[in-house]
Amino acid sequence: MVRARVLGAVLALGVGTAPAGAEIKDYQIARMLNLRTDCQLHALRRVAPKPGEAERFVGECGNATFYPDGIDIACPEPDDEWSCTVETEKKSFPNLDLLRRPQ
Repeated sequence: MVRARVLGAVLALGVGTAPAGAEIKDYQIARMLNLRTDCQLHALRRVAPKPGEAERFVGECGNATFYPDGIDIACPEPDDEWSCTVETEKKSFPNLDLLRRPQ
């Protein structure tokens, strides 16, 4: 009987009937960048997407060697952090290997 009253009160108040507004948090993107890239994230900002576009982030890297202009992240699904991908290609310097002494 008590359970029915509680359930009735919850339904009457409308608790649990509104959809939750899930969104990707900044710390989730920062964690992704720190674990998957050589960026050494210094600052992160959210970019307002145009209608129909993926949610976007722009990161400023402390190590500007690999990402001198920052790093762009796109999240096509606004409530799933696993859908986020890094769009900026990491810079590489293959010619520096020529300076090494043969061992």
